[in-house]
Amino acid sequence: MTGSSALGSKIRRTGDTLRNTATSEIKDYQQRFSNVANFYELLFKDLIVEKYDSGEACQTARNFFGKDIAKLVAIDGTEYSRPLFDIIIFYAGAYSCEGEIDFSGDGLPQVKYKDRFMEKGEDISSCVPVYANKVPEIDQTFHDLSQGRANIMKTMTEQSILDNTNVANFMMTFAEFYLAHKFAATGNYNIILMDRSLSNMYSSLMYDTAIKRFWNTNCSILGFEIDGIPLDVNDLTIARQNIINKALDLQPRRGDYLRYAILFKLLNEQKREWILTLSAVISN
Repeated sequence: MTGSSALGSKIRRTGDTLRNTATSEIKDYQQRFSNVANFYELLFKDLIVEKYDSGEACQTARNFFGKDIAKLVAIDGTEYSRPLFDIIIFYAGAYSCEGEIDFSGDGLPQVKYKDRFMEKGEDISSCVPVYANKVPEIDQTFHDLSQGRANIMKTMTEQSILDNTNVANFMMTFAEFYLAHKFAATGNYNIILMDRSLSNMYSSLMYDTAIKRFWNTNCSILGFEIDGIPLDVNDLTIARQNIINKALDLQPRRGDYLRYAILFKLLNEQKREWILTLSAVISN
């Protein structure tokens, strides 16, 4: 009986502990929910629209685009990697589908897509064969961050290389952005739809290229000639930060930005002698 009483006492204490903990969690949740509800009434109720008038929405779109019909293009990509003997075949591509959105009515906007977009749409694709043992040298996924290059002392099987490489994904990403740029450069499209966030992609690019001492070994476009002039470290340093868009009035990225803001101000004023001096400061 004594053992049974002791066990029952432990079970009761455990039950009380669980009940008190659950009660505390519920009270905490209720308090948090109450705070959020109050915050919603103070701020978000005027920012979050649950119901809207379709006619007013179409009028807003007409004012934004400056016309009744907005042309759009949707871009998506595909990629895969296939082993072939001691070679890995990387394939990637990006494909488009065009259409338009008609805001001229007072009801819901009308969306139309072009037929036979597979035959008439713009696309780009690439197929690159690479020896399996060379993949770690060109794919920074395998690079040692402290050294900036592949760790040649670490042995990897062809299957492990195939499972971890991002070459095909990089090719697809480049294809999608290249195709989007080509469409944007025409000035004929008001909306470009992509299944990725530009802000996230930019943040990732800034992180992957943050260590400047690795540019000479890991950056393929360093030294690439445009109009007979090779790209140097100053060009890459400035280009990483130059996302100013006057029309959109985008805010600058966070971090070390003051010297770049000064540089872009001088670029707008075309003060060449100041730009050259500041470029030398930035490169150091």
